[in-house]
Formats: sequence, C-alpha cells, structure tokens
Amino acid sequence: MLKKPGTIRALVTGAIISSSFALIGTLTNFYITKKEPTLKYEILPVSYYKADSVRLSIVNIRIVNEGNKECENISFVTNFGETLKTTDYNFQKSSEAITIIKVIDSATRKAYYSIPYLNPKEQIVCSFLLNAIVERKNVVVDLRSKGNNGVEINNDENQITSAVFFGTMAMLTLAVGLIVFIIFHQRKVIRYQSYLQRIEHESLLMIFQKHQLDYEKEMEGIRNANIDWNARLGTIG
Repeated sequence: MLKKPGTIRALVTGAIISSSFALIGTLTNFYITKKEPTLKYEILPVSYYKADSVRLSIVNIRIVNEGNKECENISFVTNFGETLKTTDYNFQKSSEAITIIKVIDSATRKAYYSIPYLNPKEQIVCSFLLNAIVERKNVVVDLRSKGNNGVEINNDENQITSAVFFGTMAMLTLAVGLIVFIIFHQRKVIRYQSYLQRIEHESLLMIFQKHQLDYEKEMEGIRNANIDWNARLGTIG
C-alpha cells in the first residue's frame, strides 16, 4: 500500500505556526496588561515680553503620568541658568486633589517641588516667570519619582510611534500571509492525498484484474487438460 507523504509535515508546520502565534499573543497581552507608571515631562514653547528695559520670560513645563499605575514621591528641580531666579510661579492641575509642596534644601538653599502621588493620566502644568530672556534649550528639568526617572517628551516619540505602527502592520501582513499560505498548502496536501488515493485504487484494481486474468487462464488450462485426458482415456477404453 502506498504511503501518504506530506501529512506529518503539514501537522508539524501547523503546530509550529500555532505555537508562534500563541507566544506572540501571550507576550502582547503581558505588555498590554502590565501596570507600571510612566512619568514624563514636556518643556512647552517659551513666551517672551519685551518693553524698554523690561525683559520677561514665561516657561511652562508639563508633567504627566502616562502609565497605568500611580507615581509616588515625585520631586522635580528646574534650572534656567546660574544667575537666573524665578520671580513667580503658578501650577495648573488636572485635579484639585493633586498636592504640590515647595521645599527649600537647607544645605544648598535651592528650591525643589514635591508631589506625593500622581494618578494615571493626571498632569500638572508648571509656569515660571523669569526677569530675563530664557531660551528653551537652556531649560533643565530633573524629574523623578519612586523607582522611576522622568523622561522628556520630544518629537522622537512620534517617529517611534510611526515605527511601532508600521511594525505592527508588517506583523499583521506576515500573519495574513502565513494564514493564506497554510490554507493553500492544506488544499495542496488534500489534492495530493486524493491523487495518491486514486493511484492506489487504480493500482489495486489493476492487480486484481491481473490476478483475475491469471486465474481464468489457469482454470482454462485445467479444463483443456481435463478434456485432453478424457479423450485419451476414451481411446484407451
């Protein structure tokens, strides 16, 4: 009997592809459901005011928790230059429950700001008034929380987002391509198995017909031999 090649190979290929998709789905679900804080800040465009000898700058810094878990023990320090000092400041909070505390370091006499916690998607816009012209590139922010350092938001994130989008589309295209390949491969295997079954059936039929023909020839030979022997015995008798 003829064997049916391709079945084991198709099963192994299907198992490998199924395992790969299961692994990708597990990792994706892990990263989506993983809870962690993401503390970020953004230095907004600086506003200027010039009139005679008056030079003023307003620097706005946005602090946001873009993660899915609260940030705890947040502190940040701003630096606009060695000789520049803040004339006034103001905070715009997304929730009135957010607490901001100004702390003076006893050793350095420098001020820093403390926030007990920031819930996911909550944000603060810090506005600082300076009695000089300050360029955005000279603004330095040191932001950190419990187990998490603040990261500046910049235009590179848009490029990363685009890269993630195109990467995701490429993965989806690959997945669709694999599915289409599996479907056509399975159809090809089924057609090949049907072909083998037809060949096997035809081969068995040919073998049966050959045996039948040989049997008929053998029986005809036996009949002819019996007739010949009967004729001889009749002659002798």
